Amino acid sequence: MNTMTRRTLLLASTILAFATLQTALAAPQSGTVVSGKATITQSGNTLIIVQQSATLVINWNSFSIGAGEVVRITQPNAQASILNRVTGSTISSLNGQLLANGIVFIVNPNGIQIGSSGRISAGSFVATTSSIANADFLAGRYVFAAAPSGSSVANAGIISALPGGTVILAAIQVENSGRIEAPQGTVALGAAKTFNVDINGDGLLRYQVGEAAIGAVATNTGAISVPGGQVLIAARSIDSVAREVINVGGLVEANSVSAHNGEIVFDGGATGIVSVTGQVQAQGVNSGETGGTVKVLGETVAVMDNARVDASGAAGGGTVLVGGNWHGEGAEPKSQVAYLAASSVVAADATEKGNGGQVVVWSENTTRNYGTISVKGGPQGGDGGAVEVSSRGALDFQGDVIRTAALGRAGSLLLDPLDFNITAGPNAGPTNMGGSPLEPTAGGASINDGKINNLLGGGSLTLRTLAGGNITMMNNAHINSGSANSLTINSGGDFNGQSGATINIGGSLTITAANQLSYSVGGTVTGNITLSGAGVNLGGGGATTITSTTGYIDVTATGSNITNQATLTANAVGVRLHNPSGGGSQLPPPPPPSPFGGGSAGAAGPGFGMGMGPGGGPGPGARSGPGVGDVLGGNGPAAQGPAGENGGESAFGPPAGEGGPQNAAEGAPAGAPPPGGGGREGPRREPPAKTSVAQVIPGLLQREVAPAPGGNQGVPGVSQRYSSFGNPALW
Repeated sequence: MNTMTRRTLLLASTILAFATLQTALAAPQSGTVVSGKATITQSGNTLIIVQQSATLVINWNSFSIGAGEVVRITQPNAQASILNRVTGSTISSLNGQLLANGIVFIVNPNGIQIGSSGRISAGSFVATTSSIANADFLAGRYVFAAAPSGSSVANAGIISALPGGTVILAAIQVENSGRIEAPQGTVALGAAKTFNVDINGDGLLRYQVGEAAIGAVATNTGAISVPGGQVLIAARSIDSVAREVINVGGLVEANSVSAHNGEIVFDGGATGIVSVTGQVQAQGVNSGETGGTVKVLGETVAVMDNARVDASGAAGGGTVLVGGNWHGEGAEPKSQVAYLAASSVVAADATEKGNGGQVVVWSENTTRNYGTISVKGGPQGGDGGAVEVSSRGALDFQGDVIRTAALGRAGSLLLDPLDFNITAGPNAGPTNMGGSPLEPTAGGASINDGKINNLLGGGSLTLRTLAGGNITMMNNAHINSGSANSLTINSGGDFNGQSGATINIGGSLTITAANQLSYSVGGTVTGNITLSGAGVNLGGGGATTITSTTGYIDVTATGSNITNQATLTANAVGVRLHNPSGGGSQLPPPPPPSPFGGGSAGAAGPGFGMGMGPGGGPGPGARSGPGVGDVLGGNGPAAQGPAGENGGESAFGPPAGEGGPQNAAEGAPAGAPPPGGGGREGPRREPPAKTSVAQVIPGLLQREVAPAPGGNQGVPGVSQRYSSFGNPALW
């Protein structure tokens, strides 16, 4: 027999005992006013209490209401409060009506049951087995203590609070199988030995459970409706055997009302299981309303099969936190295990016009997601939302994440375990990590390339590990996506892309590693390619071609060298190598020297870092372009004419010189300016300190360059970063 069944039978037997003890007509007996002023009269089957003071304490020998009976409490206003304390030895069985316009407390250490025919209507209603001192109650200090072991409060009837009111059921064991309503108010089910309630000047209620108790459990199988308000189900248990402390079935809804978003919190504390088996809604149903907030928190949190947690809204999705907040940060307690079952759904969609919301599934030890998460943008406009499914330990991700947007941008997904392996193979079903899905396990994460391809088709994807965690793309793993969505891989340790793996995507690719980045992954990326690590090794596993068709390739080593044995092709912009630490770049040997001899420096002209034209005809030569420190001379002597103007500032350092001496190939001397004023010599600009050296390779970039003004023919080559003649370019 599982934990949930044992708990259900225990609570059911308690309720049956209540029903056996109740009498057909059992109005409250022997009431004595202890503090305050009131009159108590009986009229037929109706007991009438007229409260004449702001606070009132009445001790009763018993407090029950039989079927067909009525207890009517008339209070000065909605803020007036009455404490009904039972001093006898019988439970309170409420099977008739209790009507009041203020705040009603019933305190009975023997237990309280509201039967299926029971009807409670009050400004606010509190039923508890915990005790409170008269002085605290009269002073408005609602601090409750010492609930007897095994005591329970159960509702099978209907409890209604006035708008903005509060309903609290608190005992060691609490169950709602009926209906509780508190529009724009608060409903709290609390299973613990102690608790306190704080009603602030803003009218908002803060409910907090305190000391844990053996066998504490809170269960909902009925309906809780708090439009525009708050639902809190909390438990604090020290029972190491019966671990389930909160079971949420039935319906729990706190939908938005105009600008008032609902909030639902299930808080199991540091021990025990919080299990959602029913329907949980914090929706914005009407136009202009956004979704609210749902938090499922505890040591172990689970959204079980056929359960749905929904914070969708017409004007935008809300927030759902399962097990913790983004990256495990924030004030929310963090779970050890988080689990979404295969047929579970967690949604924070925009249902009309607006952005999708946010969903986080987090654990400190093990996260298993086999269910569906949806943060869609609105069909009339809006972007997809943001999702994180992560763990500081193991991650088993086999579920679906929907973050599409019909008229906007797709949303994002972050997967963030301890370590990450990207494997080859088709998209498979759930991976059995061993044991119960609610038990922790060791390890990082392994996800196949088929699943990644599916996820990239629905929006941008980030794979991340925390400090010290490694990411490996295994041999023959292939990431292929024709969508324009970006892929970001951020390793807190090393990244190792093994040979035989490929990445071909329609968006941009960013890979960073806190330590070493080894990239032998070939493929074509439509957008930009950014690679960064403390040290970078490209193509070390064999022949590797890395291509960006419309963007740039940017490679940075923050603490060591860049070693390149790959072919880098950026058809539109260029390839850029950065090494702020001054470690340099280790690239293949340069090609043979240029056959062109040295002549005088030509005048500067617009274009790229190299121009070529025959000697003779007057006119300026090629101009130094932005970012090039040296002006390379043409072939043969320069014609007479004034020196060209400065080609502009370098993108990576001080302005270029007016025109330096001709940079002859393979040590050929620079030609002296002929009489009559050819190109004049100017100071040679040295590269800035601690910049990397990029060895240029023929054919590295295949892009035609327009002829340089002033020369007869420009040279096929590259951007200002590189020359296809094989001369080193300093930057």
